[in-house]
Amino acid sequence: MLYSQRRFSSAAVLAVFSREEVGRAQMLFEARRLILKGLAVSGTELENKCAKHVDKLTQSLISTTFVLPPGRYRWNVKDLRGDIDDIADRWRKKRPDALHQQRKAALYVTPNNSGRGWNRPCRLGEQDCELILIDVMNNYRFYTGEHLAQDSELKAAFEAWQARPQLPQPELPVKR
Repeated sequence: MLYSQRRFSSAAVLAVFSREEVGRAQMLFEARRLILKGLAVSGTELENKCAKHVDKLTQSLISTTFVLPPGRYRWNVKDLRGDIDDIADRWRKKRPDALHQQRKAALYVTPNNSGRGWNRPCRLGEQDCELILIDVMNNYRFYTGEHLAQDSELKAAFEAWQARPQLPQPELPVKR
């Protein structure tokens, strides 16, 4: 809705916050697995970890989305597999901090690099916002679908939860 109203910075901020919550859920599910195995989990340590934006974004990296510029590509994926894996590994290392920085830039007014002007949230462009939304949407779709289905014990716990709310399906950003 915010995207279709051309409120790109607000849409990007909420999308990144939602991705952080996926990371927080990952942390809590991991703590649950440890407790079910009979191991102790420090509530204070878990709370401190859940308070760090970059840690939550790191935990939320379940899928990787690459967007290629328009054009015709004649790549043999088998030949490029090693290169793609290398690029994906480097991307996964940089992505949590990059998303955190994008969220801050979309939320806060800060001096620009020259010190003679301002970075303003309203300057986040439509294309940058769209890339953030698609990345977050793909990750959420995988997380609520295939990823949860891989943990049979957790899947059974969710199915046994009578009052469990239905998770909404993500939608592609729509321009108006």
